Amino acid sequence: MTETPGSGTIIDMSIQRRLAALAVSTRLQFGIVVFSALAGGGLTIFQAWILAGIIDQVHLGNSVLDDVSQSLILLVFVVLIRAALVYVNEYGALLVSERIKASLRENLTAKVLRLGPGFIQQNRAGELSYTLTQAVDALDAFYSQYMPQIIIALVLPIGILSVVFPLDLLSAIILLLTAPLIPVFMVLIGRTTEALTRRQFSAFSRMSAFFLDTIRGLAELKNLGQSQNHAARLDQVSERYRDATLKVLRISFLSALVLELAATLSVAVIAVQIGIRLLYGQIEFHQAFFLLIIAPEFYLPLRQLGARFHSAQNAVSAARRIFEILDQPDLENPTIEISREILPEDLFTSPFDIRFENVSFAYHGRETDAVSSVSFILKSGETTAVVGLNGSGKSTLAALLLRFIQPDTGRILYNGFDIQYIPVQKWRAGIAWLDQQPILFNDSLRNNLHLSNPGCCWMIRSV
Repeated sequence: MTETPGSGTIIDMSIQRRLAALAVSTRLQFGIVVFSALAGGGLTIFQAWILAGIIDQVHLGNSVLDDVSQSLILLVFVVLIRAALVYVNEYGALLVSERIKASLRENLTAKVLRLGPGFIQQNRAGELSYTLTQAVDALDAFYSQYMPQIIIALVLPIGILSVVFPLDLLSAIILLLTAPLIPVFMVLIGRTTEALTRRQFSAFSRMSAFFLDTIRGLAELKNLGQSQNHAARLDQVSERYRDATLKVLRISFLSALVLELAATLSVAVIAVQIGIRLLYGQIEFHQAFFLLIIAPEFYLPLRQLGARFHSAQNAVSAARRIFEILDQPDLENPTIEISREILPEDLFTSPFDIRFENVSFAYHGRETDAVSSVSFILKSGETTAVVGLNGSGKSTLAALLLRFIQPDTGRILYNGFDIQYIPVQKWRAGIAWLDQQPILFNDSLRNNLHLSNPGCCWMIRSV
């Protein structure tokens, strides 16, 4: 896929919308996250107002402990409720994350099984294993950290502005004008981070695939005397991942500094204008102290959102690969529903013949065809051997016959009927296939055969 400048951001937004849609689909758990964020935001404002009132009574009203005891009890109660809501928010987000990850793992596994061995052979085993395991786990940062912070960053600043506007127009305008600075810096830095994070994920994915392939072929490497050379290649792959990770961390630290500086300067502007107005008696102490307390709370969710933005980028990079697999078309022909209606009842009869007509197929990423314009006939009652050098296309022909892959051009006919219009399971039910490297479990032959099809092999009485 070729991307134009800026298209990566559009793609990421589409992926984030799909991730958000998965969160909304959890309903109850997502509702808990939203409710706790709303309630926590309201209590944050209420807590600041109570604290400002207590300081005002003690500082200017010369109140004693008994005078403010009820307010102190209320303040402690609000603090405890806020702490409980923070826990509920984080726990609800974890539930959302766990439910979505479990669903994605199940869907990914089912999808890979539907795509069949052809899809698995065209992808590196290590990279595919990483996607099915650690890539799904990488989504946890999006759902347990980034998504709840988005909700809080939307709820709390808007709630604070709605309280500050009728209370003090000047402070509200300053908050409104300075608030966009943090998201703007976050987006500007995020454009750089996006490409770096994508490279980091790609480097880690390749490293995982390379390491797994190395472990699987370690015996062959030893026999061929290539273990030392392969170790050097493993060092190179690890070094590329280290370099990609350090670049991401460098940008992360830089963005944290910029966001903290923007928030600090904004709070300083609020504090300076309030201090000057308080000095000249243009604002009441209770009101001024409340604004000083609430100003950092206004910028805090935005700063935390920027800090968690980078972990979300890792999740988006992982989600891109996950959705690529889920969006792969199944092997079933799109006209399969029509084909079932026109499928002859006596199609699977003996004698039969299977005819390859100008069949060609090329694996993804390879310039030359694995098989090119192949034509031959397999007849029932005959034994046919396909011979040739390594890489000549023998396994590809078997995969085409088993419908693990589909021809790029040409047709495969069974008694004159295109097999692409025969349901996959019905077609494979009449085929027995023994791979070059069969895997047998430490059990009877009957149980090994029953593993894939419990209803088969009724004729085997004892093994």
